[in-house]
Amino acid sequence: MNWLVVGILLFVEVVIYFQSKSDAKYRKGCLFLVSIPVSAYASREVRELCRKFERENLRNYLLITLLLLPVLFLSGVMSLVSNMIWLAALLIGANLALRKYRRQLKALKKRNSWSVKEESTIHHDAPLAILAEKGNVRRILLVIPLALDSVLLGWGIVNRQPVLAVSAVLMMLMLGVGSSWILRLPDALYTTDADLNVKLNRARRKSGWMALLYLGCGDAVFLLGLCLLDWQFTVGLICFAIAAAALILAASSLLSFSRFKERMLRFHEEPFCAQDPDETWRVGLLGAVYDNPADPRTLVLGPNGAQMIFNAAKPGYRWFMLSLLIAAMVFFGSVFGYPYYLDQRHELADLTLTKTTLRVDSPFYEREWALESIEKVEWSEDLGEGIRINGTDTGIYAKGHYRFDRYGDCEVYLASLHPAYLLCYTREGLFIVNANDPQQTKAVYQQLADRVND
Repeated sequence: MNWLVVGILLFVEVVIYFQSKSDAKYRKGCLFLVSIPVSAYASREVRELCRKFERENLRNYLLITLLLLPVLFLSGVMSLVSNMIWLAALLIGANLALRKYRRQLKALKKRNSWSVKEESTIHHDAPLAILAEKGNVRRILLVIPLALDSVLLGWGIVNRQPVLAVSAVLMMLMLGVGSSWILRLPDALYTTDADLNVKLNRARRKSGWMALLYLGCGDAVFLLGLCLLDWQFTVGLICFAIAAAALILAASSLLSFSRFKERMLRFHEEPFCAQDPDETWRVGLLGAVYDNPADPRTLVLGPNGAQMIFNAAKPGYRWFMLSLLIAAMVFFGSVFGYPYYLDQRHELADLTLTKTTLRVDSPFYEREWALESIEKVEWSEDLGEGIRINGTDTGIYAKGHYRFDRYGDCEVYLASLHPAYLLCYTREGLFIVNANDPQQTKAVYQQLADRVND
């Protein structure tokens, strides 16, 4: 099973590796997402940068590949944690070399004054109007997190949950203090143009308001998720995913002002702004990102000329990516988080022995055997090496048909984190079961062994 997981992860890495090489390739006057003339590409300095990039990029991916080795020897939750660490390393390290050599090439282009003829120019009024809209915000929206915190405060008081009530009060205080601080922010002098200065200061406050709004909503939804977790895990999980998305939006709101200010000042200083590919392209987690608020297009042709990508400056792009993030968190939380949550509450799997039957129950499976069909029972704490023929294995629970080197083909219904197994030999074949309490599994085995032996 681990070999299959490693194979899938390696395939993902190979795809991203060749994508990074494609993004860095010289095509249509662009290298490392930086526009340079053909004569510059033929220069010794640029060729040396290309060679260094190839070596460093390959080295980074080889190091990421080595991080997969622990996956082969781990199982259960540790295997899942190892996979998540590897995916994080892949996202962080996939384009480190591309970012590094893009910066070096931009510096080299500036130092040598390499000029590239632009195909079109845009009057600055258009992008200024587009960007200026970002300076408007309705502070009344802060009523949303305040209302949520008020509900949570009442919930905490009624249900005698002091931690919840105190958390809600602290967040309401933080919203009040944060609002007062943003209102009292002194105006900064960014330019001699009074009108533009007003817009920039308004945008600075707006970034603070939006960060406070997202942070307040995220905290309230997170606390709500904690309250709903025991009632309905999936609803609580969705709340956690929304809270994570809100936290990302809060950080994005704070960080977006510097880029907004830079663009506004550049558009103000230049009567006409050129469509500079060096400014409209950047390197994201998974490769090239097109970010041009002056471009009305939502989809543009990628740097490799073979695929369409989103214009990241569009608000819809951010919401689309956040929707994917929430969907991914809910999916993986349901597949892995929910079983683990049940396991920690000792509700994942239960073994029941009656006068006539043996039954295993779980939210994910159930099976019953008549005692008269059970010919022999055994106890084991180590099943040896095995592979899944069909069924489900999340590392938390397993069900389906397996083939073990010690026992051959069999059918399993297991809480995988608890190595205490009851082996039932029946007329239909071998079944391996357990409960998520090893003591319960042991007790059922002893009772069942006495009956079968009798």
